[in-house]
Amino acid sequence: MNTSAHLFGGVQLLTLSACNTGMGDGVEVEGFGTLAQRPGAKAVIASLWAVADASTSSLMQRFYRIRESSEGKTKLEALREAQLELLRGVAKPVPGAEPVRGVMAKSPKDKESNPAVGAPRFAVHPQAPYAHPYSWAPFFLRGNWL
Repeated sequence: MNTSAHLFGGVQLLTLSACNTGMGDGVEVEGFGTLAQRPGAKAVIASLWAVADASTSSLMQRFYRIRESSEGKTKLEALREAQLELLRGVAKPVPGAEPVRGVMAKSPKDKESNPAVGAPRFAVHPQAPYAHPYSWAPFFLRGNWL
């Protein structure tokens, strides 16, 4: 019997909060999220691009807090609500943490932009440092959203 066929059997939600976990090459390599569902994971949260540590940590903490405190709320509703909290500025960075990484940002204090190549410029709003979609939009729920 192939034990890997039931590797994630009984897992209701597998969260893959690292970079590019929902991406494959479209031809030969499937994303890890897809591969995890085959051996039994009912639902997977994965990412579409490289993610920032600070905003991802905040998003995941908020997602699980919402799931635990809101009986009857679906996984999809909890993820959406957590993403909206980042967008609306409810989430604040830990002191000393960079709000975004790898994206060309223009800070009100620093008129020089960081050296990310080909990334769009945007101003980091001090009241909503994770409002840019880079911080909250890469995460999606695949599978059973209930």
